[in-house]
Amino acid sequence: MTTCSERFLSYDDICKRPAFDQNYEISPDNFHKLIGKYSFKERHICQVRTNKGICYQKHNNGWLGVSQEGVEALIGCDCAVNYFSAHDDFIREKNRVNDELDRKEAFEKMSLLLEKKLETASYIVDLEKTAKEVEGKVSEIYNTFPNEVLSFLYDAQRTNNWDVFIDVQKFKTVEDENGESFTQESWVKSKLGKVSTISPSMDLKRLLDNVTDLRKFYNSFATVRPDDLADIKTPKLKKQVKRLGLKDEYAQLIVKYNEEVSAFLKESNMEFLIYVCDSNKEQFLTTQALMRLSGLKAAHSTYIDKRLKSIKDKMEKLFGGDYIRKSVR
Repeated sequence: MTTCSERFLSYDDICKRPAFDQNYEISPDNFHKLIGKYSFKERHICQVRTNKGICYQKHNNGWLGVSQEGVEALIGCDCAVNYFSAHDDFIREKNRVNDELDRKEAFEKMSLLLEKKLETASYIVDLEKTAKEVEGKVSEIYNTFPNEVLSFLYDAQRTNNWDVFIDVQKFKTVEDENGESFTQESWVKSKLGKVSTISPSMDLKRLLDNVTDLRKFYNSFATVRPDDLADIKTPKLKKQVKRLGLKDEYAQLIVKYNEEVSAFLKESNMEFLIYVCDSNKEQFLTTQALMRLSGLKAAHSTYIDKRLKSIKDKMEKLFGGDYIRKSVR
């Protein structure tokens, strides 16, 4: 594969070129061709001369052009649009450079993947294995908790509100109009805590399907050699590189979901879910679920009742020992 177009990431690299002159002025009238594109972290002065004068605006991105005199100069991205968009030679050169750079970069990326074929294949297989493990944990969560907890999770995902509110029972002594004292009950709404987020199970299933598809797709490259890439047209090559590049995106998602699951499965987090339940039965089932998810025995109701009571005692201590219930407001 041969190509003459270049991508410049450093202004110093351009300054080292013998034909480059930072004081030269390039214009649509003296434009000849393009060497390549530049993308700098810092901004540098555009060298385009128009009938309105020299640009002198600083740009991060643009083109390295060549005049009819053979001198190289910077064409900033804005000036390329404003003053060269109707220039036939510039348009042809821009398309040529883009095509050559697209192919060159796709070729280099695919060549690197093929050079590390076994490493890449092993990496994707490990991704699929980890994705299965995380998806399995998430499925277990959704299959273990009772309906009222699931309703809370679905609502929280929809509204992005994971707060758990409770009503605290309060008593105070008051006097009636006859001066007789009596005890008056009231309920004060308070925030108990915030449940750690957990993504919908469908998101994990979709990710697992995507990783599995990627593994199958990469397996199709088992017989491809670097020399074979020359026969693959640029659009297809770019598409293949883009698809294989998804492995890093999938890896980041797997880490994210795994961290979510670890935080959600902490006992101190799951205990909040007792107070999203309306009935004693649902509280019992929720306690049973969190015990199972924590790896504890939850086969006998005595153990479950004991654990539920300990959770309630723990939560009520946060409010001075007052009785608390799921907020009805």
